[in-house]
Amino acid sequence: MKTRLPAICAAVLLLLGAGGASAAPLMGKPTGHYLPGPNAVEGAMNPPPGSDNLAISIVNYRFDTSRDRHGHKVPSPDLNALVGTLRWIRMFENGLFGGSTGFNVAITGAYMDASGAALPRNQNFTRFGDPSLELMQGWMFDQFAIRARLGMFVPLGSYDAAEAVNFGKDFWSFHGQLGGTAWLDQARKFAFTAIGTYETNSYMNSYDVRPGDTFTLEGGLSYTVNEYISLAASYWAAWQVTDDRGSDKVYELGLPGMPSSGKHRVYGVGPYVRFMLPFIKPGTHLTLTWWHEFKARNRSEGDYIFSEFVIPF
Repeated sequence: MKTRLPAICAAVLLLLGAGGASAAPLMGKPTGHYLPGPNAVEGAMNPPPGSDNLAISIVNYRFDTSRDRHGHKVPSPDLNALVGTLRWIRMFENGLFGGSTGFNVAITGAYMDASGAALPRNQNFTRFGDPSLELMQGWMFDQFAIRARLGMFVPLGSYDAAEAVNFGKDFWSFHGQLGGTAWLDQARKFAFTAIGTYETNSYMNSYDVRPGDTFTLEGGLSYTVNEYISLAASYWAAWQVTDDRGSDKVYELGLPGMPSSGKHRVYGVGPYVRFMLPFIKPGTHLTLTWWHEFKARNRSEGDYIFSEFVIPF
């Protein structure tokens, strides 16, 4: 048996990332890496074939509330995290299967400030997260677009088993994704997007724990105001669909010493706006998204503010 997880895991283990294939927050027990981001709305559209794009994402996550499997509040830290991600998106000149094909590679880092009675001491630090790789495939039609992706996160980020708060996760994650955007009128001003992602994880390197699989749904209803601005009401939800495994299974949030019998879940809604910036370079855009979380179980409940700047090069 590997080293047993310390009791503080029942108080807080937190990790998040910025948009798309990025790292997700965890509270009370480890979860997978994937977290939705600014591309949840109209996200089925890939960049043009033959293009290279740089995406710079920044996300601020704040919470002071954590909930157990019944939805009751439990002792929680106050956390403020600022996470930055650099993503290189490469689209091939000739796509597969009559569509567009490419990949993206991302690295991420974060500043975190955690305090409160749920932690043995206040913590603030800057560390690197786990890098990711995604294969991208998409198809464009007159009134809808389809997106498919396969990705993984590699446990190369900062992780210290002696710390209550980490940014690296100490395990591999693999995800498959399928989604689409449908335009609801001939002028292609109104659109509805839905993207589903299934993620599975390996055992942790430091402990005999394998986090359960997660299904994430994200998207929104958007309206293109003009060639420069799009607005949307966006949503996301995540459900743990299989139990954690291993002899060192993490304890349920709020009940130290009791085996976990509940899976985590959370919902989020909020506004979205995208600004097209062709005066910088055609294809350049800035996306802003805010999500407020609710109905959380076995995890934190807070607010995300996303921003992402994408420029071809």
